[in-house]
Amino acid sequence: MKAKITSKLPSLSKILPEIRSGLSIFLPNIVKESIVNDISRGVSPVEGERFQKYSDSYKEQIRGKALYYTKNGKVYKILAERGEKLNTEPAKYGKSISPVNLKLSGDMLKSAFAYVKKTAQKFTLEIGFNNFLADIHNTQGASKSKVIRRILPKSGETFNRKINRAITEEINKVIKSVVNKFSQ
Repeated sequence: MKAKITSKLPSLSKILPEIRSGLSIFLPNIVKESIVNDISRGVSPVEGERFQKYSDSYKEQIRGKALYYTKNGKVYKILAERGEKLNTEPAKYGKSISPVNLKLSGDMLKSAFAYVKKTAQKFTLEIGFNNFLADIHNTQGASKSKVIRRILPKSGETFNRKINRAITEEINKVIKSVVNKFSQ
């Protein structure tokens, strides 16, 4: 017994460039927006990671109750008078204690980028931040206690489920669109 299956679809060599093209248009924005939205909501974009709560001293600054400064390598604290609020950096920007969203001025989140690097055989999605604070939060550690709050996966790590789902849905949407286009 023999069965023969035929299709009007052209070979993969014709479909793949179309899929890559579609992905390079839509996927970077979806990934970038998903990362920024998660961070803004206080969710780490990295699977299995959680943002550590702010320190008590930073919470004091957010509330405008204390101001810290360093002089000659020594840290000094100025307390607000009863009922008074100090004009601290976090208080000035209207920073909130919860969620831990890594947003003060918004410069780091605005510096997020995602784009596709294409070569003949490779399709690479480059994702990152142009602001130095991203590296401080992601790898070096913020503040005196060097708190790391992961905002991008390292080698061997993945994005959280929500971002992976958004990526998968977009890939499926582009593939379906291209296949439909070629099968007409």
